[in-house]
Amino acid sequence: MREILIGVNRRTLIAVLAFCCIAGVGAEAAPADSPPPVLVGRRVAARLGLATGDTVRISAESDAPDPEPFRVAGIYREAADPATVSRRYDTIRMQLPDLDRIAGLGGAVDRISVRLVDPSRAEETASLINEMAYGFEAHTAEELSEKASGTFVVIRRFHLAISIITIFGGGVFVAAIMLLKVEEMRRELGMLRLIGIGRGTILRALLVEALLLTLLGSAVAIGLGFGISVAVNAYYRAFYDTTLTFSRVTPGIIAVSVGISTLLGLLAGGLAALRLTRRSPLELLGR
Repeated sequence: MREILIGVNRRTLIAVLAFCCIAGVGAEAAPADSPPPVLVGRRVAARLGLATGDTVRISAESDAPDPEPFRVAGIYREAADPATVSRRYDTIRMQLPDLDRIAGLGGAVDRISVRLVDPSRAEETASLINEMAYGFEAHTAEELSEKASGTFVVIRRFHLAISIITIFGGGVFVAAIMLLKVEEMRRELGMLRLIGIGRGTILRALLVEALLLTLLGSAVAIGLGFGISVAVNAYYRAFYDTTLTFSRVTPGIIAVSVGISTLLGLLAGGLAALRLTRRSPLELLGR
């Protein structure tokens, strides 16, 4: 058994431990004179070299003269939370009376989470609580999520703007490629016109070729997207030591991407084909 002193700033202690506290840690049986149990997050346990059974001394101030001893009842993996993943909190879970004594808040509580048997009655329950009591406000999880997602809304709009610019630039690039491709077939198209192949047949053939090229490009892009997504997830999961998914290629994204690329490819190929088929066969042959 080892003893390790954990001195933490009071503000950090309250923010981290109060947020992560539980009513009981469910530890294994221990002697009556054993220090109170705590659960230690895997990240802080690895950094400090803690193991189950070790004794740690915790205080609300890093320079406290007499920190309280606690017994490490277990090591747990921190929950995957997008709101805190980049902050890398060192978390410890302890029983509420112990936390209240360490923090010295005299029973003060910042927030209480209530889980309903019937989640569909969340709004009704919140309204009832607000009507019955004063000094606090009840909110549903959806309301809190909307209030906390302002940053993500800005990021989403920023991504939308980038996507629109990218689609516009990609459309211009596809149009230029199709125009050059069709222009290279100028002499072949002139010969087809001279032997009696109609404009409509040539136009449809060019549209089919544009469609095939577009679908081939979409397939390559989808494979590239999957590869980049896997690499992004692997890197950031290892970097933050979490199971969160940072990048995802969904069927909806694939459908929208293929639809937009197909539309742009057909539009660009059709415009290039129309421009070429309107010229006379002799002009196409350079005469």
